Amino acid sequence: MDDECIHGLTLGTCAICKGTEPRAASSSGRSSTTTTKLTTPESLERYRNRYPGDREATFEAYVEVFFRIDAARNFRGGWTMFSRCANAEPALVKTEKALVQRAEEIMRAAGYVKDDSGRSSGRGRKWWKAST
Repeated sequence: MDDECIHGLTLGTCAICKGTEPRAASSSGRSSTTTTKLTTPESLERYRNRYPGDREATFEAYVEVFFRIDAARNFRGGWTMFSRCANAEPALVKTEKALVQRAEEIMRAAGYVKDDSGRSSGRGRKWWKAST
């Protein structure tokens, strides 16, 4: 088993699984994943518990934007990459800056404002609906 989670990040750096879902080694020795297609709000429900407490609104924001905005739904890598980029996971900020920026633009265009005030304490990014 290698040191990556099922989402392709180093264990402990993934905001989706918090590094708790390592890739399973296949019979060929290569890593493999058994993922469900994330094409409906219901299929995303297994991710809800990864956004506890005050981050629950962030999960709802990602789901709402993903299923309402074509640019999010057509994001390279689908739901997983869109939510990881919108969350600005540390590994992606270093390697996929343009995708992180694009996900943030999509969230802002959908009417959300990011709040990184909890990141220094390890709580993660939050997105809030902008007041109109």
